[in-house]
Amino acid sequence: MKKYISFLGTTEYIECIYTYGGKEATPSRFVQTAIYEHFSEAGDECEFIVFVTDTSRARNWEDSIDREGNPLEGLASAFQRIAPDVHVKVIEISDNHDEQSNWEIFDKLIQEIGDQDEIYFDITHGYRSFPMLALIVLNYVRFIKQARIGKIVYGQFEQLGPAYLVKELKMEERKAPILDFTNMLSLLDWTNGVDAFLRNGDTSLIRELSQSERRELFLNSGNVTTEMKKEAALLDKFAKQLDVVSQSFETCRGQTINKEIRLMKDMIQEIKNEKAEQIKPLVPLVGEVEKKFDGFGDNFTMDTFAIIDWCIDNHLIQQGYTFLQENVITLILRACGLDEIERENREDVNSAIRIVKDSIGRENWRVHDSAKTEKIIRFIKKNVDFIEPYGALTDYRNNINHAGMNKNNITYNKFSKKLEELADTFRPFFEAVANEIDH
Repeated sequence: MKKYISFLGTTEYIECIYTYGGKEATPSRFVQTAIYEHFSEAGDECEFIVFVTDTSRARNWEDSIDREGNPLEGLASAFQRIAPDVHVKVIEISDNHDEQSNWEIFDKLIQEIGDQDEIYFDITHGYRSFPMLALIVLNYVRFIKQARIGKIVYGQFEQLGPAYLVKELKMEERKAPILDFTNMLSLLDWTNGVDAFLRNGDTSLIRELSQSERRELFLNSGNVTTEMKKEAALLDKFAKQLDVVSQSFETCRGQTINKEIRLMKDMIQEIKNEKAEQIKPLVPLVGEVEKKFDGFGDNFTMDTFAIIDWCIDNHLIQQGYTFLQENVITLILRACGLDEIERENREDVNSAIRIVKDSIGRENWRVHDSAKTEKIIRFIKKNVDFIEPYGALTDYRNNINHAGMNKNNITYNKFSKKLEELADTFRPFFEAVANEIDH
């Protein structure tokens, strides 16, 4: 159900014409009737909920008289005149402004919002704390009741000037805009999405937000500008690429991950260079995402090590062990000028490490290519310090990949710390190989 939620204040409101999207509402003292006119559609199942205090009920819900003794139309009568078919529900709240009263309002708001309702929240009137309360409530019901936010709006009557001057204006001159603050909630969502990514590399909320924006543009295509389409397309492109990078880490895509990171960094620059007003608030958030990839540059060798740091930072422990061992093998093959993708070569690296570690005679080698293995052994002997930690790396990787189903059952709390230790141990090896290969 579509539900409009509004608070009725105590001010002696002046009749004006509220506008939105180039359209004018029926002249009224109350923004509530204008909101209904602008955002309701034929066939809507809807309800307009108005929160009133004893004072606001007497002054503005019911008909009254102004200071000069002239009759004033109340909101109840205004709805009867402008939108007689809408179901209006009045909820009593306290005149008090204390913390307990705020919690009571919170509870009453939650009670009025049902599962999967579409909410249009008016923050024009009420106490100064109400806009903050609105954000809290709307976030809460989106999670608890899967409610959808239609709009958060504000009637900007003050744009017309002081009330005593507005009274002197002709009605056609009293045009006040209704401002849409829904994007503020969207910005909060993007903040939460970026925070989730920065904490653990999770892109699901960012991807969901991007898809939601594209869906909203499709549903409201009549009010969509070229700039809005461009913004949504750019953010969708960014979200998809960020998701590709995240999935590449989670599924250990060693051959493509560095390329995907470079593409994503280029996309971040594109967003930062974008001049569209709608995208400007997101630029600092995207900048925080960019910082997450500061460890990646143009040096392939050290970028392969930055992958391990990323896994540690984002608690991808199993992936970290896999990347560390496989990247060590890759670097050895690169240093030896051998094909790093060929399976036999990779197997021969492990065989060569065992040969050096256990001093296995040539007659007992079990390798695919003896000449290549000799080349690998020569390189290993120049970097012999990494052999012992490589054995520990193999043991821990095998243990975690085989679910601990062997006699050496390592307890769960040792894997993270050991991965950090192994990364520190192998860092000089990566740096030495980078110096040899890349210079």
